[in-house]
Amino acid sequence: LLAPPEGKAGDVTAIELVSPLLSAAPNPDDEMLAHLRIDPAAQGDNALHFWLTSSDGAALPIGELERVRLDFTSLDHTVRPVVAAMEPEGKGSFRTDGLALSLTGWWRIDAGATVPDGSTMTATFYLILPDPNVHGFAEPPIPSASDEGQAVFERGLAALGALSSARWSERIGDGLGHLAQADYALREAAGDDVAAMSITAGQTAVVRIGERAWLRRETTGWLEQPGTEIIDFETLAETYAHAVAFRLGVVEEIDGEPAQIVTFYLPETERSAPAWFAWWIGVESGQLVRETMVARSHYMVHEYRALNEPLELEPPPLD
Repeated sequence: LLAPPEGKAGDVTAIELVSPLLSAAPNPDDEMLAHLRIDPAAQGDNALHFWLTSSDGAALPIGELERVRLDFTSLDHTVRPVVAAMEPEGKGSFRTDGLALSLTGWWRIDAGATVPDGSTMTATFYLILPDPNVHGFAEPPIPSASDEGQAVFERGLAALGALSSARWSERIGDGLGHLAQADYALREAAGDDVAAMSITAGQTAVVRIGERAWLRRETTGWLEQPGTEIIDFETLAETYAHAVAFRLGVVEEIDGEPAQIVTFYLPETERSAPAWFAWWIGVESGQLVRETMVARSHYMVHEYRALNEPLELEPPPLD
Protein backbone atom coordinates (compact mmCIF):
# COMPACT_ATOMS: atom_id res chain seq x y z
CA LEU A 1 0.00 0.00 0.00
CA LEU A 2 2.85 2.38 0.70
CA ALA A 3 4.90 1.70 -2.44
CA PRO A 4 5.27 4.51 -4.99
CA PRO A 5 3.66 4.06 -8.40
CA GLU A 6 5.66 2.11 -10.91
CA GLY A 7 7.47 4.26 -13.45
CA LYS A 8 9.75 3.61 -16.40
CA ALA A 9 13.51 3.74 -16.58
CA GLY A 10 15.59 6.22 -18.54
CA ASP A 11 16.81 9.78 -18.37
CA VAL A 12 14.11 12.27 -17.38
CA THR A 13 13.95 15.45 -19.47
CA ALA A 14 10.55 16.72 -18.28
CA ILE A 15 8.09 15.94 -15.51
CA GLU A 16 4.53 14.70 -15.87
CA LEU A 17 2.41 15.50 -12.82
CA VAL A 18 -0.98 13.88 -12.17
CA SER A 19 -3.85 15.12 -10.00
CA PRO A 20 -7.50 14.13 -9.53
CA LEU A 21 -9.79 16.36 -11.58
CA LEU A 22 -12.51 17.74 -9.32
CA SER A 23 -15.87 18.09 -11.02
CA ALA A 24 -18.90 20.14 -10.06
CA ALA A 25 -20.95 16.94 -10.45
CA PRO A 26 -21.65 15.45 -6.98
CA ASN A 27 -21.16 11.81 -8.04
CA PRO A 28 -19.14 11.49 -11.24
CA ASP A 29 -19.35 8.07 -12.88
CA ASP A 30 -15.59 7.72 -13.05
CA GLU A 31 -12.75 9.68 -11.52
CA MET A 32 -10.84 11.65 -14.10
CA LEU A 33 -7.16 12.44 -13.77
CA ALA A 34 -5.51 15.59 -15.05
CA HIS A 35 -1.99 15.30 -16.47
CA LEU A 36 0.42 18.21 -16.78
CA ARG A 37 3.77 17.83 -18.55
CA ILE A 38 6.33 20.57 -17.86
CA ASP A 39 9.46 20.83 -20.00
CA PRO A 40 12.15 21.51 -18.79
CA ALA A 41 10.70 22.32 -15.31
CA ALA A 42 13.21 25.05 -14.59
CA GLN A 43 13.57 28.82 -14.51
CA GLY A 44 12.97 30.44 -17.86
CA ASP A 45 10.67 29.36 -20.67
CA ASN A 46 8.68 26.15 -20.22
CA ALA A 47 6.45 24.16 -22.58
CA LEU A 48 3.24 22.84 -20.99
CA HIS A 49 0.91 20.04 -22.10
CA PHE A 50 -2.43 19.25 -20.39
CA TRP A 51 -4.69 16.23 -20.98
CA LEU A 52 -7.12 13.92 -19.20
CA THR A 53 -7.27 10.20 -18.53
CA SER A 54 -9.66 7.90 -16.71
CA SER A 55 -8.57 6.44 -13.38
CA ASP A 56 -7.17 3.37 -15.18
CA GLY A 57 -4.98 5.52 -17.44
CA ALA A 58 -7.09 5.43 -20.62
CA ALA A 59 -6.86 8.68 -22.58
CA LEU A 60 -10.06 10.74 -22.67
CA PRO A 61 -11.12 12.99 -25.53
CA ILE A 62 -11.35 16.56 -24.29
CA GLY A 63 -12.99 18.14 -27.32
CA GLU A 64 -15.84 19.14 -25.01
CA LEU A 65 -13.52 21.42 -23.06
CA GLU A 66 -13.83 25.03 -24.17
CA ARG A 67 -10.67 26.27 -22.51
CA VAL A 68 -7.94 25.38 -20.02
CA ARG A 69 -6.20 27.92 -17.81
CA LEU A 70 -3.23 27.40 -15.51
CA ASP A 71 -2.42 29.72 -12.59
CA PHE A 72 1.13 29.40 -11.21
CA THR A 73 1.40 30.74 -7.63
CA SER A 74 4.73 31.02 -5.84
CA LEU A 75 4.60 29.50 -2.36
CA ASP A 76 7.81 31.29 -1.37
CA HIS A 77 7.16 34.87 -2.50
CA THR A 78 4.23 37.28 -2.47
CA VAL A 79 4.02 37.95 -6.21
CA ARG A 80 1.21 37.96 -8.75
CA PRO A 81 0.37 34.52 -10.18
CA VAL A 82 1.69 33.64 -13.62
CA VAL A 83 -1.28 32.80 -15.88
CA ALA A 84 -1.18 30.50 -18.90
CA ALA A 85 -4.16 30.29 -21.26
CA MET A 86 -3.67 27.01 -23.13
CA GLU A 87 -4.52 26.28 -26.75
CA PRO A 88 -6.07 23.05 -28.10
CA GLU A 89 -3.56 20.68 -29.67
CA GLY A 90 -5.09 17.92 -31.75
CA LYS A 91 -7.96 15.93 -30.27
CA GLY A 92 -6.61 15.07 -26.89
CA SER A 93 -4.60 17.85 -25.29
CA PHE A 94 -3.99 21.53 -24.68
CA ARG A 95 -0.60 23.20 -24.98
CA THR A 96 1.26 26.42 -24.35
CA ASP A 97 4.88 27.25 -25.14
CA GLY A 98 7.30 29.78 -23.73
CA LEU A 99 5.75 30.25 -20.29
CA ALA A 100 8.39 32.20 -18.35
CA LEU A 101 8.85 31.26 -14.69
CA SER A 102 11.45 33.55 -13.16
CA LEU A 103 11.60 32.29 -9.55
CA THR A 104 13.17 29.17 -8.13
CA GLY A 105 11.49 27.31 -5.28
CA TRP A 106 7.98 26.02 -4.65
CA TRP A 107 4.99 26.62 -6.94
CA ARG A 108 1.34 25.61 -6.86
CA ILE A 109 -0.41 25.16 -10.21
CA ASP A 110 -4.20 25.49 -10.27
CA ALA A 111 -5.72 24.13 -13.47
CA GLY A 112 -9.22 25.15 -14.50
CA ALA A 113 -10.93 23.27 -17.36
CA THR A 114 -14.15 24.91 -18.56
CA VAL A 115 -16.93 22.88 -20.22
CA PRO A 116 -19.67 24.23 -22.53
CA ASP A 117 -22.22 24.81 -19.75
CA GLY A 118 -19.79 27.24 -18.13
CA SER A 119 -18.83 25.07 -15.16
CA THR A 120 -15.17 24.52 -14.36
CA MET A 121 -13.36 21.37 -13.30
CA THR A 122 -10.21 21.92 -11.27
CA ALA A 123 -6.95 20.17 -10.45
CA THR A 124 -3.98 21.23 -8.33
CA PHE A 125 -0.31 20.36 -8.79
CA TYR A 126 2.83 21.23 -6.80
CA LEU A 127 6.42 21.45 -8.02
CA ILE A 128 9.81 22.86 -7.10
CA LEU A 129 12.04 24.63 -9.61
CA PRO A 130 14.44 23.53 -10.86
CA ASP A 131 13.04 20.03 -10.58
CA PRO A 132 15.66 17.70 -9.04
CA ASN A 133 14.51 14.62 -10.97
CA VAL A 134 15.24 16.44 -14.24
CA HIS A 135 18.20 18.64 -13.38
CA GLY A 136 19.92 16.72 -10.59
CA PHE A 137 19.64 16.76 -6.84
CA ALA A 138 22.32 19.41 -6.45
CA GLU A 139 20.31 21.93 -8.49
CA PRO A 140 17.39 23.19 -6.32
CA PRO A 141 18.82 25.93 -4.11
CA ILE A 142 19.00 25.13 -0.40
CA PRO A 143 18.63 28.50 1.35
CA SER A 144 20.07 29.36 4.72
CA ALA A 145 17.60 28.80 7.54
CA SER A 146 15.64 31.62 9.12
CA ASP A 147 14.84 31.70 12.83
CA GLU A 148 11.21 32.55 12.05
CA GLY A 149 10.88 29.61 9.69
CA GLN A 150 12.45 27.22 12.17
CA ALA A 151 10.07 28.39 14.92
CA VAL A 152 7.01 27.71 12.73
CA PHE A 153 8.39 24.31 11.73
CA GLU A 154 9.10 23.31 15.33
CA ARG A 155 5.61 24.36 16.40
CA GLY A 156 4.05 22.21 13.67
CA LEU A 157 6.39 19.30 14.41
CA ALA A 158 5.49 19.37 18.12
CA ALA A 159 1.77 19.42 17.27
CA LEU A 160 2.21 16.48 14.88
CA GLY A 161 3.99 14.39 17.51
CA ALA A 162 1.32 15.19 20.11
CA LEU A 163 -1.70 14.16 18.01
CA SER A 164 -4.06 11.54 19.42
CA SER A 165 -5.88 10.85 16.13
CA ALA A 166 -6.08 12.05 12.54
CA ARG A 167 -7.25 11.23 9.06
CA TRP A 168 -5.32 12.15 5.95
CA SER A 169 -5.31 11.57 2.23
CA GLU A 170 -2.17 10.82 0.27
CA ARG A 171 -1.32 11.01 -3.37
CA ILE A 172 2.08 10.03 -4.72
CA GLY A 173 3.19 10.45 -8.32
CA ASP A 174 6.47 9.43 -9.90
CA GLY A 175 6.83 12.41 -12.24
CA LEU A 176 6.30 10.06 -15.20
CA GLY A 177 2.51 10.10 -15.33
CA HIS A 178 1.62 7.50 -12.69
CA LEU A 179 -0.38 8.18 -9.53
CA ALA A 180 -1.14 6.20 -6.35
CA GLN A 181 -3.77 7.41 -3.87
CA ALA A 182 -4.64 6.28 -0.35
CA ASP A 183 -6.64 7.34 2.70
CA TYR A 184 -5.28 6.89 6.23
CA ALA A 185 -6.80 6.92 9.70
CA LEU A 186 -4.70 6.60 12.87
CA ARG A 187 -5.69 6.54 16.55
CA GLU A 188 -3.32 6.20 19.46
CA ALA A 189 -4.14 4.11 22.52
CA ALA A 190 -5.89 6.08 25.26
CA GLY A 191 -8.11 4.92 28.10
CA ASP A 192 -10.23 2.00 26.91
CA ASP A 193 -9.31 2.59 23.25
CA VAL A 194 -6.49 0.50 21.82
CA ALA A 195 -4.30 1.83 19.03
CA ALA A 196 -5.92 1.47 15.60
CA MET A 197 -5.10 2.27 11.99
CA SER A 198 -6.64 1.86 8.55
CA ILE A 199 -5.22 2.35 5.06
CA THR A 200 -7.43 2.25 1.97
CA ALA A 201 -6.07 2.39 -1.57
CA GLY A 202 -8.75 1.60 -4.14
CA GLN A 203 -10.04 -1.92 -3.52
CA THR A 204 -7.09 -2.78 -1.26
CA ALA A 205 -7.32 -2.00 2.44
CA VAL A 206 -5.75 -2.81 5.80
CA VAL A 207 -7.34 -2.42 9.24
CA ARG A 208 -5.30 -2.86 12.43
CA ILE A 209 -6.90 -2.73 15.86
CA GLY A 210 -4.71 -3.51 18.82
CA GLU A 211 -2.95 -6.81 18.12
CA ARG A 212 -5.35 -7.87 15.34
CA ALA A 213 -5.24 -7.03 11.63
CA TRP A 214 -7.33 -7.60 8.50
CA LEU A 215 -6.43 -7.33 4.82
CA ARG A 216 -8.65 -6.92 1.76
CA ARG A 217 -7.23 -7.22 -1.73
CA GLU A 218 -8.85 -6.34 -5.03
CA THR A 219 -9.60 -9.99 -5.81
CA THR A 220 -10.51 -11.21 -2.31
CA GLY A 221 -12.70 -10.32 0.62
CA TRP A 222 -11.48 -9.49 4.12
CA LEU A 223 -9.03 -11.95 5.66
CA GLU A 224 -7.62 -11.80 9.18
CA GLN A 225 -3.83 -11.50 9.29
CA PRO A 226 -1.16 -11.58 12.00
CA GLY A 227 -1.09 -8.21 13.72
CA THR A 228 1.87 -5.84 13.45
CA GLU A 229 2.93 -2.86 15.51
CA ILE A 230 0.95 0.31 14.82
CA ILE A 231 3.03 3.42 14.26
CA ASP A 232 2.39 6.41 16.53
CA PHE A 233 2.48 10.13 15.81
CA GLU A 234 5.67 10.67 17.77
CA THR A 235 7.44 8.18 15.48
CA LEU A 236 5.98 9.89 12.42
CA ALA A 237 7.30 13.23 13.67
CA GLU A 238 10.79 11.76 14.11
CA THR A 239 10.94 11.40 10.30
CA TYR A 240 11.68 15.12 10.15
CA ALA A 241 14.22 15.29 12.99
CA HIS A 242 17.19 16.15 10.73
CA ALA A 243 15.41 18.84 8.67
CA VAL A 244 17.33 22.00 7.74
CA ALA A 245 16.93 25.18 5.65
CA PHE A 246 13.62 26.41 7.11
CA ARG A 247 12.11 29.35 5.24
CA LEU A 248 8.79 31.13 5.62
CA GLY A 249 6.58 31.28 2.55
CA VAL A 250 3.22 32.92 1.97
CA VAL A 251 0.07 32.56 4.09
CA GLU A 252 -2.95 30.76 2.59
CA GLU A 253 -6.37 29.90 3.97
CA ILE A 254 -7.26 26.22 4.44
CA ASP A 255 -10.73 25.28 5.75
CA GLY A 256 -11.26 28.76 7.13
CA GLU A 257 -7.95 29.05 8.99
CA PRO A 258 -4.90 31.02 7.79
CA ALA A 259 -1.98 28.64 7.30
CA GLN A 260 1.66 29.72 7.24
CA ILE A 261 3.76 27.91 4.65
CA VAL A 262 7.23 26.85 5.77
CA THR A 263 9.63 25.07 3.42
CA PHE A 264 12.58 22.91 4.39
CA TYR A 265 15.00 20.26 3.21
CA LEU A 266 15.77 16.75 4.48
CA PRO A 267 19.37 15.82 3.60
CA GLU A 268 20.21 12.35 2.37
CA THR A 269 20.88 9.70 5.02
CA GLU A 270 21.71 6.00 4.94
CA ARG A 271 17.98 5.26 5.11
CA SER A 272 16.43 8.02 3.00
CA ALA A 273 16.98 10.04 -0.16
CA PRO A 274 17.17 13.84 -0.11
CA ALA A 275 13.75 15.52 -0.13
CA TRP A 276 12.24 19.01 -0.31
CA PHE A 277 9.10 19.79 1.72
CA ALA A 278 6.49 22.51 2.08
CA TRP A 279 4.25 22.51 5.17
CA TRP A 280 1.08 24.48 5.82
CA ILE A 281 0.83 25.20 9.58
CA GLY A 282 -2.39 26.63 11.02
CA VAL A 283 -1.65 30.11 12.37
CA GLU A 284 -4.07 29.65 15.29
CA SER A 285 -4.01 25.89 15.84
CA GLY A 286 -0.33 25.25 15.11
CA GLN A 287 -1.38 22.03 13.36
CA LEU A 288 0.09 20.62 10.17
CA VAL A 289 -2.83 20.68 7.72
CA ARG A 290 -1.09 20.05 4.39
CA GLU A 291 2.32 18.96 3.16
CA THR A 292 3.90 18.40 -0.19
CA MET A 293 7.22 16.77 -0.96
CA VAL A 294 9.53 16.20 -3.92
CA ALA A 295 12.16 13.47 -3.74
CA ARG A 296 13.64 10.91 -6.11
CA SER A 297 10.71 9.78 -8.33
CA HIS A 298 8.29 10.98 -5.63
CA TYR A 299 5.79 13.84 -5.80
CA MET A 300 3.67 13.59 -2.66
CA VAL A 301 0.73 15.56 -1.24
CA HIS A 302 -0.88 14.95 2.18
CA GLU A 303 -4.11 16.63 3.30
CA TYR A 304 -4.80 16.28 7.06
CA ARG A 305 -8.23 16.51 8.71
CA ALA A 306 -10.22 15.42 11.79
CA LEU A 307 -7.22 16.16 14.02
CA ASN A 308 -7.67 14.95 17.62
CA GLU A 309 -11.31 14.08 16.91
CA PRO A 310 -12.97 10.82 18.03
CA LEU A 311 -12.05 8.07 15.57
CA GLU A 312 -13.99 4.81 15.53
CA LEU A 313 -12.50 1.80 13.74
CA GLU A 314 -14.31 -1.54 13.82
CA PRO A 315 -13.24 -5.03 12.69
CA PRO A 316 -14.42 -5.50 9.08
CA PRO A 317 -16.98 -8.20 8.20
CA LEU A 318 -15.27 -11.43 7.14
CA ASP A 319 -16.54 -13.23 4.03
